[in-house]
Amino acid sequence: MALTLNAVPMSASANSYATEAEGTAYIEGRLNGEAWTSATSAVKQQALVGATARLDQDEYDGTKTTTAQALKWPRLGLVDADGTAVGSTTIPAFLRQACIEEALASLQQPAGADASALAAFASVGIGPIAVTMRGNGTARTGIAKAASRLLARYRMGGNDQARINRG
Repeated sequence: MALTLNAVPMSASANSYATEAEGTAYIEGRLNGEAWTSATSAVKQQALVGATARLDQDEYDGTKTTTAQALKWPRLGLVDADGTAVGSTTIPAFLRQACIEEALASLQQPAGADASALAAFASVGIGPIAVTMRGNGTARTGIAKAASRLLARYRMGGNDQARINRG
């Protein structure tokens, strides 16, 4: 059965924060997007669904807009860095961009690469210190750095992010 991408905010069957067209438009204007531009439509959609699933593993400030929505976004009770309320009925641009960044990062990862932290190492030594990277050393842990930066303000801890609030 073919994958059906659903990026409709608050949908009970939504499975992506971004559409394939949004991904293409976003990646067109940047370097190193070959993994996206060379992928088939089906692979792009799989990458977006996988990226959305990964982003939904994190915890975010605020609350889901409705209990019926399949995904964690949109959310209620959020403000951006300028103090403006983040829309609670749409998917914010920063989240669509984070989803696309995560999808692109997954496409750039070598096929079959293990995402564990030690997978990037073929060997590790202690004396005299020697480290040998496996393959090109691109195994990832957590979400893509670009996606993490886009979401940092709204994430509750995790992935090297700490929130400090002054009272």
